[in-house]
Amino acid sequence: LEWFGPYLTPQIAEFLRFAAHEQTTPFAADASLMVGRSELAGRIAWAEHVLTEYPDSPAHDQVAFRYHQYFAAFLGLPNSPAFDWRTRMLRPDVRQAFDAFLDAHGSLEAAAVLREYMDLLERHRYRRTPEIDSFLQSQWAILDRYRIGS
Repeated sequence: LEWFGPYLTPQIAEFLRFAAHEQTTPFAADASLMVGRSELAGRIAWAEHVLTEYPDSPAHDQVAFRYHQYFAAFLGLPNSPAFDWRTRMLRPDVRQAFDAFLDAHGSLEAAAVLREYMDLLERHRYRRTPEIDSFLQSQWAILDRYRIGS
């Protein structure tokens, strides 16, 4: 990037800088988060920014794929769960991360989805229920605005 950066379009240069960061600091491995949820929140914000600012970018599909991965991981992974497996209650640190995301990135489309999820969690007293599971399974469709291949 140092040598050929001046010859790249801004969106490709931004994508390559981020891809290099992702390669040196992967967000997940073996169904576990490898970064904190605050770092992951920043990656979600970056991806949505790129998808919004550069909708015709040649890197669109790669960024959209990462955006979906980041958001799904932010909501919880098998080895970094959002819910306590014994009580089925949302873990306090995860709830704090969700609240911090809404405070820092409240204007994003991902925040609208998270707000909807938080409303559902509140209605279920932050306990994992079949309705919560259905929401989590449908989150791919909710973020379909940035469809891969569009």
